[in-house]
Amino acid sequence: MYECEEAIYQDALWKASSLKDRNGNYIQELRLKMRTESQNRKFICPECGEPLILNAGNIRQPYFSHYTGSECVLTNKEQGERNRRMRDAMLYFASLSFPDATILQYEPLRGSLRSQIMVHTQDKKQEIKQEIKIALNYVSDFVKHTQLENKMGCMKEMGILPIWFTPCRPDGQERLTTAEYQISTQQPLLLSIDCKNSLIYIKKCDDKGIRVIREKAYPLSEVRLNEQGQIVFREQTEPAGQTAAQMRADGQSGQAKENAKGRERLEKGDTHEKESNYTAADSYEKANCEETGSYEKLSFGKLLAARMFELAEESGNSRQSYSLDQVVFRIFQEDYMAIGPNVYSQAHYMKSLGLYWLPKKLKGSSQERKNAAVIRDCFLEYVDNELMSSPGKWDKGDWAGRVLQVLEEFRESGTWLKAADDLK
Repeated sequence: MYECEEAIYQDALWKASSLKDRNGNYIQELRLKMRTESQNRKFICPECGEPLILNAGNIRQPYFSHYTGSECVLTNKEQGERNRRMRDAMLYFASLSFPDATILQYEPLRGSLRSQIMVHTQDKKQEIKQEIKIALNYVSDFVKHTQLENKMGCMKEMGILPIWFTPCRPDGQERLTTAEYQISTQQPLLLSIDCKNSLIYIKKCDDKGIRVIREKAYPLSEVRLNEQGQIVFREQTEPAGQTAAQMRADGQSGQAKENAKGRERLEKGDTHEKESNYTAADSYEKANCEETGSYEKLSFGKLLAARMFELAEESGNSRQSYSLDQVVFRIFQEDYMAIGPNVYSQAHYMKSLGLYWLPKKLKGSSQERKNAAVIRDCFLEYVDNELMSSPGKWDKGDWAGRVLQVLEEFRESGTWLKAADDLK
């Protein structure tokens, strides 16, 4: 039986680990309350919509499990782990493709149906901005076909653009599964993500939807999803992208030349944007390589944090409105290594928590984002050091709220660059 780490509680994603404080001790009052809620079947599986059981004993870490007889895919350990890795990969792929969008996990659709990843963005090609909803979902081979049909029909009625991902198939397996056939009726290309090797597979089916006739793999870091639900090359997203269907129509030779050019530009760091003359990030990176770099980073980080907290106070927004789940995407170290550091290029390892943090993507030009990300990492280095020296600091006072406010509200690269420049 798979041990689920999270469930839907009061229409929001809730983690069983929330029952313990940073020292690994149960918060007894909360533990008693949530056990009662579990008996009242208030915890819901985000995948199948069935009630879950909260297991919060003294020997093992707290977790959720399904009632006996459940046919949910998360009752199988292998399928459950694969589902979690795929959701992490889809979440990151969505954040790469739509850095300015609102991205939510397990947003409700209708009844017990939910979308694993939901992107709220706008159609930039329209003069009058219209909201677009794009739903990314992973479909296991063991999914109930009636449930898949219901979710497909629900999204169609709600005007949501669905993007379906299926498991990577073994070599030589060309015939479509039932789930793949259902998806092929609505999605011209089948998509799969190989989390271990950080690849995305694009598969073309025959006209009858019986078998895969062509398949091509691309590094996940080199492709993006656009507002029309099409896969495009990263280096081709400005000013216009070429869809995967067009890539195949243009022929393999032309595609290979374009890919080679794009990779050559990426390797040289040529993003076709004007280089910034800002040097604060460069000097910080240099200091990081020296023997005294660690001390300099923390000193700079402390001053930077004070400045960012000051700007946050001036903004006047409430710190209490931000939670960790809203602001920062977190991933376990083993999952980070499995999916690949190249995919999570801006992840920051928090030693105090044993987790990789991936804050929301910064805004601005490519060079500005790169410089600002280095400075923001310095801020996170300071936060991590504070948590290591004072493990209970996150749970006391409003310090955590100030940290989250800075990460959430200051997503403009220019804000971080100016804050660092003020410290010169």
